[in-house]
Amino acid sequence: MGVDIFFVISGFLISTIIFENIEAGTFSFRGFYIRRIRRIFPSLIIILLTSYFIGWFFLLADEYKQLGKHIAAGAGFVSNVVLWKNSGYFDSAAEMKPLLHLWSLAIEEQFYIVWPLLVWFSWKRNLNLLTVTVLLLTTSFVLNLVTIQHNAIMDFYAPQTRFWELLVGSVLAQAAIKMKETLIPQTPISQTKTVTSFLGLILIGLSFFYLNKGFPFPGKWAAIPVIGATLIIWSGPQAWVNRAILSRPVFVWIGLISFPLYLWHWPLISFANITFGDDLSVTARMLIIVVSLLLAWLTYRFIEKPVRSGNSTLSNVKLLLVLILVVGSLGKITALMDGFGFRNAFTRISEASLDWQYPGSLQKMEFDSREYRFQTSGLEEITVFVGDSNITQYYARVDELIKTNPQKTNSVVFVSGGGCMAIPSTAYNNGHESCHGLAESALNFALHNNKVRRVVIGGLWNAYLGEGSNLVGDFGHGSDDYYRALNNLSQYISELRKHDIAVTLILSIPSGDELDPKYMVERTPKNFPDIFSLRSGGIQKKLLDDKYGRIQDDLKRVAEEADAEIIEPTRHLCKNNFCPSVFADKQPLYKDNCHLSQQFVRYHANFIDSTVTR
Repeated sequence: MGVDIFFVISGFLISTIIFENIEAGTFSFRGFYIRRIRRIFPSLIIILLTSYFIGWFFLLADEYKQLGKHIAAGAGFVSNVVLWKNSGYFDSAAEMKPLLHLWSLAIEEQFYIVWPLLVWFSWKRNLNLLTVTVLLLTTSFVLNLVTIQHNAIMDFYAPQTRFWELLVGSVLAQAAIKMKETLIPQTPISQTKTVTSFLGLILIGLSFFYLNKGFPFPGKWAAIPVIGATLIIWSGPQAWVNRAILSRPVFVWIGLISFPLYLWHWPLISFANITFGDDLSVTARMLIIVVSLLLAWLTYRFIEKPVRSGNSTLSNVKLLLVLILVVGSLGKITALMDGFGFRNAFTRISEASLDWQYPGSLQKMEFDSREYRFQTSGLEEITVFVGDSNITQYYARVDELIKTNPQKTNSVVFVSGGGCMAIPSTAYNNGHESCHGLAESALNFALHNNKVRRVVIGGLWNAYLGEGSNLVGDFGHGSDDYYRALNNLSQYISELRKHDIAVTLILSIPSGDELDPKYMVERTPKNFPDIFSLRSGGIQKKLLDDKYGRIQDDLKRVAEEADAEIIEPTRHLCKNNFCPSVFADKQPLYKDNCHLSQQFVRYHANFIDSTVTR
């Protein structure tokens, strides 16, 4: 929400400068972009270099590779595009991206590449600039409302769905200039302005306290903080909120250091989470705030202010351009070199974290307007795998069998989706709309293809049938929704068996943070520069049984009654009541906290061989 407010303010301030200069006949593209470079580049270069330096000592190879990519994107003002394109089921958590916040700076700069050109063109052609602005604003807002319905990630990061927020500020700027002062002229009675500013403050407060991750954002909800910021600016400096609160020295000071504060705060939070975990104490969070303010003031006082108020010779601007190019190139090289894995001895962990072999050699096919994946073998008979990423994790083993023993291995078809439970008629939240009809489609394919011999159903069942799942409804053990899902699964298996198609149900693998290879890496800053050390991972099987045992037992019972075969990965992955996080020669057994290492699956997950081999 803070970004949305910032966009309105930025659109208002920068557009005011553009409009006034054009009206006075003093506007030049060269002067505008030189001012932007002197305003943005110095502090940004410092942040990028500092993040690179800290990352060298505190990040594993895969993390440092990602940082290098984000440094290059930040230097090129395309962070929003890179984050959008790299988002996906296995995308890193936000806290693992020290430069995540630069997506908003990228959108702002992309706006100021095109906006001055449009303003100048409209002025030259004697077009009504307010009409042009409102038309563009409306188009962008409608795109925002439409896009969020089918691609929330794109809606969040795409410039065309965010420009409307900056254009709202531009409309305010035009209105203010037309009236030669604030949009509401000064009058002896200021009750209207006071009420308006209070309403704006209330809307901003509501957006911060009530809009959370459960809301599809930006969408229509972004209008709340945008309208709030608009009302406060609209009210003008004489409104009580603006005069008595926002004009206080402390807020004025924060406004002065706002840009470096924006640049510093998130890297500090992110590196703290990476190093100490996301459960930071109140004291740690307060310390981060204090350090952010201190670094922001130092950056403003000794870097930003001297550069902005100093000699603006072309050679200084060229130097800044060269520096940002060098820093961006450094980030790109780091990404190409896979994060310089030689920096520490934990490359195996990074390799396991990055390795995901699906879809590999699988080819695309379409059925029921849904994308399937298939791979042919020496046999025409087909095994269909249906489920979430916990079913596609087994592709590595299937691929190995097809390549090494094709004459005894079935061809395969994968019908899958990240976060999709393979049970018909189960409702999902907005983030999983693509899951609707997945199980039904797989059933339809199996019944209409006489080469299908077996259907393998799998997934991380504990994530769906346990408490706090991402399904719509109460799927806690013993609830009506829980038993309805089991009944639907039973009918699903029975329908396949009725057509003489064999069915295998793969139960959940052990899961938990203690199994994540990153859990084994302990970072101790006091031992700098050798901050990394190895600790044991793994989890007691009894803990898993206590938490998920009833779910596994119910799934087994349903499968047995419906005449399906059962594979229990825990029988193969856990020994002596302990589920380890490593296998032979201390190789990571897992990719993350709920997916197996692909190297393990390819060469050691022989417990699924019976699903595809004769």
